[in-house]
Amino acid sequence: MYKKLFISILFACLFFVQNSFADATSQNTLIGYSSQSDIIYIPAGATVDAVLLQDINSKTAIVGQTISAVITKDFIYQNKLISSSGSVMLGSIVFNRRAGIAGKAAQMQIRFTAIRTPYNNIIPISAIIATKDNSGMLKGDSVENDSPADAFGGSLGVAKAVATKGNNIYIPTNSSIKLVFEQPITLRAQ
Repeated sequence: MYKKLFISILFACLFFVQNSFADATSQNTLIGYSSQSDIIYIPAGATVDAVLLQDINSKTAIVGQTISAVITKDFIYQNKLISSSGSVMLGSIVFNRRAGIAGKAAQMQIRFTAIRTPYNNIIPISAIIATKDNSGMLKGDSVENDSPADAFGGSLGVAKAVATKGNNIYIPTNSSIKLVFEQPITLRAQ
């Protein structure tokens, strides 16, 4: 008799635990929790290609000026969609030294701090324009013959449209740039 009672209580407990787990799982889904398979870790050093949405000119630029670029093809990392084509990289100029100050060539650094997807989701990031020396510092004295290989100290992925005005930095609208993430990103796959 006690054995039957014990088995009945055990089944009742298992039924209760199973239903409680199912309720908790459905609540987690409702409030936005995801499974570990939906979590993506993108390490520092990962890159994404984009196109500038406005001119950049060290002669007229000011620190804090907003800069944006559009991602031209889906940003996929480890076979998972991070942000789709048309997402906008949002950033600003964090350093600008015009040419001619103390006889030096222009230098500029732009930091991108967010990706806004076409669905208005915001992904916080920290990214800079890729350069050969990995500093993200664009340098006017490194631009020779409009060659992308020499542009900005060896900037990777800057379009041939890069030009100089004296020793200032000038990158026209629609120029291709490669951005490199300075910090890792952890997010849910879209």
